[in-house]
Amino acid sequence: MREGAVKKGEENDPRWAEKAQVKVEVGRELFILQMRLSLALLLFSFSLTSADFSYHFVRWLETYYNFGIKEQLERKDLGAKGAFGGKVNDSDVIRHHPVVFVHGVSDTAGQIMKRAADHFKSQGYTDAELYGTTYFNGAQGDALKWTQYTMKCEYVKQVRALIVSVRLYTGRAVDVISYSLGVPISRKAILGGRCVDTGEDLGAPLTSIVDTYVGVAGPNHGVAQQV
Repeated sequence: MREGAVKKGEENDPRWAEKAQVKVEVGRELFILQMRLSLALLLFSFSLTSADFSYHFVRWLETYYNFGIKEQLERKDLGAKGAFGGKVNDSDVIRHHPVVFVHGVSDTAGQIMKRAADHFKSQGYTDAELYGTTYFNGAQGDALKWTQYTMKCEYVKQVRALIVSVRLYTGRAVDVISYSLGVPISRKAILGGRCVDTGEDLGAPLTSIVDTYVGVAGPNHGVAQQV
């Protein structure tokens, strides 16, 4: 017999209606609980992509750099996904090498790399030790936006500026973790020399201030564009 089906003669039992009502109430409570759990998970997933430089780091950038560089690194034009990282106040202690995360194509600092940074936080790192900025503007709802990403000098200079900033701000050598197009961009930012597109001289290598470099799935030999 199907579970929950009414047995012959049971419909005349006054206790049957009471039992049925209890089952309805329990089912309703379970449904409400499931909805609340789903909403909580949804809100949690949004919280993972929330990103911003701390007020303390922004004030430091304003003090040591010109307004243009601060704006370029902070990327307030992208809202709460443009950048992340920074101390709460001067008393924050830096216990690990600060990590600079460099995202890939069609992405922003507050998406994939922020989730990677959150994993580091679960392992004992703090916001004062985890940093990211956004070069270009992310996908913006365009599935083919990645075709507009190239090895631009402006992207390299932005990442290089963040690496140097984090080094000076924290007083520690930094680690760099990069993904996709972020790999050649960050590698060029560290190595310095002349940009491939503009010929601008980036300056000397930053290898002395980078402790560990990790590149994941980088197009180190270029890609053939096929759409």
